[in-house]
Amino acid sequence: MTAGPAHDVGPTGDDRAQAPIRWPRPDRGSVVLGAIWVVGLLIALVVPALIVPPSATNPNVGRTWFAFLFTVIGAGIMIGVSLVQFRRKRDGSILTLGTVSAIAVFLGGIILVATKLGGGYGQS
Repeated sequence: MTAGPAHDVGPTGDDRAQAPIRWPRPDRGSVVLGAIWVVGLLIALVVPALIVPPSATNPNVGRTWFAFLFTVIGAGIMIGVSLVQFRRKRDGSILTLGTVSAIAVFLGGIILVATKLGGGYGQS
């Protein structure tokens, strides 16, 4: 069963009863800060993988900590950008999304360091 043509739906064309939808457009500063945030994410994830390959089973301790340093730097950039954007827009969701993802990257770096270095107290 199909419905027939709609009758009495109101004016069409330029004589609309409802204003046209105007989608928000980000300003240049927000786009630049978003790009810097992505650069921080890439620094935190890609650079350590280039220093200590993910397939390395017993990497050098110094190289592992050096790779983790880039994870910390990248996470710091991500948190810094989210704080700057929060100060600009006063939107708590920006701060939450930027900071939580940076903390997740930082904690992932800690887990990877612990996995790559292995060992610990009481283990041989």
